[in-house]
Amino acid sequence: MEPLRFEYANKFQEDFIWNQYPESAFDGGVGNGKTTGGLIRLLILATEFPGSRWVVARKFWVDLERTTQKTFFEKVCPREWYDPKRGGQKVLGKVKLINGSEILWLHLDTMDERSLMSLEINGAFIDQAEEIDAGMYEMIESRVGRWRRPGWEKPCPRYTWIASNPNGHDWIYYRFHPDCPNTAHRGYYFGTTLDNLATLERIQPDYVKNLLSKPETWKSRWVYGNREIFEGQIHRGFKRAEHIYDSSKFDPFKERPVTGLYAYFDYGLSAPTAVLVVARDKENYRWVVGEYYEKNKKISEHSADIKKFLERYPRKVEWIKADPSCFYEEMRDREGPVSIAKDYAQHGIYFVKADNNEDTSIERINELLKIDDKRMNPLTREKGSPLLFISNTCTSLIDELPNQRWKQKRNVLTGETEFVEERDPNLADHSYDCLRYMANDYLDYQPYAGTMKRLSMSYAHERV
Repeated sequence: MEPLRFEYANKFQEDFIWNQYPESAFDGGVGNGKTTGGLIRLLILATEFPGSRWVVARKFWVDLERTTQKTFFEKVCPREWYDPKRGGQKVLGKVKLINGSEILWLHLDTMDERSLMSLEINGAFIDQAEEIDAGMYEMIESRVGRWRRPGWEKPCPRYTWIASNPNGHDWIYYRFHPDCPNTAHRGYYFGTTLDNLATLERIQPDYVKNLLSKPETWKSRWVYGNREIFEGQIHRGFKRAEHIYDSSKFDPFKERPVTGLYAYFDYGLSAPTAVLVVARDKENYRWVVGEYYEKNKKISEHSADIKKFLERYPRKVEWIKADPSCFYEEMRDREGPVSIAKDYAQHGIYFVKADNNEDTSIERINELLKIDDKRMNPLTREKGSPLLFISNTCTSLIDELPNQRWKQKRNVLTGETEFVEERDPNLADHSYDCLRYMANDYLDYQPYAGTMKRLSMSYAHERV
């Protein structure tokens, strides 16, 4: 095979191609060279290790075929490198290079984590990774490094790399962005559209000019790569600076007239089991004071841990509300119908049914997050405050809440994806669901004790 010869689109692409991090991401504006860079990196590794196995993945097949594959076959990979006459192969879903290396093309919209468990690969490139959820990425990454040829003098290094467009503070942000903790061992590369200006103008002189004519919010995300612009976000009112308090400096039980303490439960088998503890004070502020978030434990173990978790608070929890599905009874044995709620009750944890109405809970969370300019903020003692505050120790909730978004569906007429008023089921929501159950508790409802005034006839007539 002849050595690869190509010209780097920009410095960020070059650094991304040659990085040696086990995991890396190329982020930023459209047209910054990330897809091409990811495929060049793939081809370098596939030629360096003959007989290696690689995955190129994207959520939808139509996008994988018309963009990622098109770039690979028309811009990156020489045709003779997969020539059948020389031992190569190009079939649907797979390319075999003439040195024996294989590239598998996966579209993830029809795959689940279980179907990925059989993969044995050396590495993977995920294009437009913001389209998939963190669990799918984790499963693919866990299969990397499981393939080795006996003839290799040295093992092929484990590499997983992605290309992404900014989509708010999503799982990619928390996994790769240098502003986040525990990301130093992963590579993060960023370039705006304008960083690739010379290449883009050579290919299509009017391309960038057209992008810059778009609205400012559109340009902020798609040209300049601003992650504060979050398309499809459900809870746009959530601001870390406004809604998170430092529990080492502020204790609601000491600083506020707390009138009640409540817990909310979300069951998980292999997924995390979550509990949120929420205090309500006399002025109807809600304080999420604690979070239990554990997985891969038996119900008896969860029960013991939850008991200890609830005992740390100075007030007794008045109830633990759980998803109504926990009360669903089934015949597992001859002793009679059982349920998750009954299983926990055997270990001294007793649940009350929560209200799981999705629409009302979303609306009420947004109301709790809303900043009221006339309300006194109990943290700053200044005007302007929400009704909901979250302890900085509730890390899973803090991650899950801003990441909730509306589901995207492909329009059968236009072929484009669009948001619908249905929450994306592929996003982590274990602590978030607990928050929804809390939001559906009408704890702030107080009957009106004053005197109702009759409307004047003239005013009533004007309102008709």
